[in-house]
Amino acid sequence: MCAAVAKVSSPLTMHIHNSTFVEQLIGTPNNSTCAVTQKRLHMKFGIQLKYDDAHVCVHPEVAELLYHYFTIRHFPRFMCGRVRAWLQTQPWFAGYIDADAQKQTRSHWEPIMRREFETSMAFLKSFVNRSAQKRRTLLQ
Repeated sequence: MCAAVAKVSSPLTMHIHNSTFVEQLIGTPNNSTCAVTQKRLHMKFGIQLKYDDAHVCVHPEVAELLYHYFTIRHFPRFMCGRVRAWLQTQPWFAGYIDADAQKQTRSHWEPIMRREFETSMAFLKSFVNRSAQKRRTLLQ
């Protein structure tokens, strides 16, 4: 899926592809433009992304695409981070998981992981399909 999205999206996607951490900031500096569409961004309507040595501003729609792309690209690491953060808030967690707690953890996170994966995949498939339809329309 990542290859299909990268084929039809902005070069910015490949920068995100190679990153292991992306920080998102809501809002953009005055007179900013979207790094993908080159359209002007309203200060409160844009999103800043910081990753590696880059700092770009994008429209929320572009940020949503990049979020789902990054989620699928790094899904195991993404979910492990979420599970780890959750575990640290659990009163029964003492740095290790016994068999009973493992069952509880699995029953809690398995549907969440499935939903996250399916949501991101559906979004990316829809993006690829819409892009293919636009291309066909342009070629006619």
